[in-house]
Amino acid sequence: MKDGTHCHIEFQFPTAYPDDLERFFDYNITVEVTFGERTETIIFNFSTSSKGACENDIGETKKFCPKTFYLGDIDFEKELELIHLKLNLTRLESIINNEPLNIQLTYTEELHIMLMSLPENCHNKKELLTEAVKLLKNEQIFHKEKIEIIRSVIKLEINNFLDEDDRKEFE
Repeated sequence: MKDGTHCHIEFQFPTAYPDDLERFFDYNITVEVTFGERTETIIFNFSTSSKGACENDIGETKKFCPKTFYLGDIDFEKELELIHLKLNLTRLESIINNEPLNIQLTYTEELHIMLMSLPENCHNKKELLTEAVKLLKNEQIFHKEKIEIIRSVIKLEINNFLDEDDRKEFE
């Protein structure tokens, strides 16, 4: 990272458990000794915060507390509603003011579009992926440097989460 910190990112399905946190801590110590720089761990759990572990005791006086995000806690349907509302309001505003349309999603919105079908409690993957594909048709609303990554991740999700008949619909 810019400040010299190493970033260790883990994607855990369904969630990180104490044994995982011990392994992550060992990895961080190895990286810190090897490179002489601090290592920060970020965990993306595909469950809700009510499952798994988010900290681990290291000896009697220290705790290992990585940054943890629980994708199962995010209401992605609500996120999609807010994105659509933002897009519609911006379109209306540009029409009223007779200005060119200038809509830009935030990096967080883009990240949520990429990750919304991944949580274990997501039962409507096809619907969410359909909405993501519709949004991807409006390339100008995405950051140019991110659009191909987002498209690739969505394509992977379609290929891995949907059955053959549903995948054909997306072709």
